[in-house]
Amino acid sequence: VLKLSRELGASPTEVVKAMYQAISSGVAPEKAIEFLRQAGKAAIAGVTDIFTATDGLTTALNAWKAFGYSVKDISDYMFVAVKAGKTTFGEIARSIGNVAGIAPQAGIKLQEVLAAMATITTQGLTTSEAFTGIRASIECLMNPTSQAEKWFKKLGVQIDANTLKQKGLKGTIEYLMQAVKAYTDDTAEQKKILGEVFGQLEALNAVFI
Repeated sequence: VLKLSRELGASPTEVVKAMYQAISSGVAPEKAIEFLRQAGKAAIAGVTDIFTATDGLTTALNAWKAFGYSVKDISDYMFVAVKAGKTTFGEIARSIGNVAGIAPQAGIKLQEVLAAMATITTQGLTTSEAFTGIRASIECLMNPTSQAEKWFKKLGVQIDANTLKQKGLKGTIEYLMQAVKAYTDDTAEQKKILGEVFGQLEALNAVFI
């Protein structure tokens, strides 16, 4: 730990706290130092502290475990999102938990979630708001309300958890938008339909952005 703290330019106390967080999040003790080395490098590059980086990386690693991502993969995806959006590595690490509980269940890749978040932040929403909107959108599409089901029938589309897994979040929303535009070219009516489909303001904002 002392050697790693000198290597990363972090205090031993910070490294110990991050190590505790990593191990308590499921990182094997014998792999903790190497994990922290990667988290520490990400923290330096992302201008944040090692605890925040560790927290965000372990959250994503555990949530998308079935996808087989490595810590380096997750870190790389996050930095791509930083470049594409108006966000920081620290903001992503602190907010990824907003969507980590549902996106993997829906079969949505981390890269897609981060790409959507980055796009939304360029329109003025914060990183946390973007992730909250994405989560709300996924919830609405996975478990459509009776009102949403009525619209899907009118629009001639089938949207549910299986659709999300097959098409992904972006593909499912594009599928829905195409159907809505084919149904009416009136922008106000399109917004009304989507409002009734999604119901939640956060989800609606995420879709329109």
